[in-house]
Amino acid sequence: MHFQVCAEGTVQCTTMSGTEVPCALCGERDTTRLYTKFKWGIERCRRCGLIYANPRAPEEAILARYSSEYFWNEYLPAVGAAGGKYDLDYQDQRHAAMLALIRRHSPHGRRLLEVGTGAGLFLKAAQRARWDTAGLELSTEGSAFARDRLALDVRTERAEEMSFPAAS
Repeated sequence: MHFQVCAEGTVQCTTMSGTEVPCALCGERDTTRLYTKFKWGIERCRRCGLIYANPRAPEEAILARYSSEYFWNEYLPAVGAAGGKYDLDYQDQRHAAMLALIRRHSPHGRRLLEVGTGAGLFLKAAQRARWDTAGLELSTEGSAFARDRLALDVRTERAEEMSFPAAS
């Protein structure tokens, strides 16, 4: 399917190919555009409130974002680890509210699999908060950073093909 993507405040438009997808939680197709990121829509489902990318970019466009340059020059600075330097106490504070929220909804468990781990900073904060952690990340730079610098179990693989044993 082709979509017109227009620069904000101009009439300059680009036609892009993507796949319109329903909400993964409730199946609804009625959404509201919140913003545009890398020329793709980020939308909120009007029924349940889930926020997701829609239309979904082609796989090659998604995978193109996982370059070494992006990881070191855009991603790490955005998550408070410019140049690969990080402060674990800061990361613990930064992620404490999310970990508390997850804990409230998982009162009997302390096992966490993060899909889309990035550099592993959230996962490291979870590990330091006594969670049993593991992660999946498509970026070879991100997964290597998480393994080599943060000593985390992060695998460079797709969720659909993950190597963790069933029910582990």
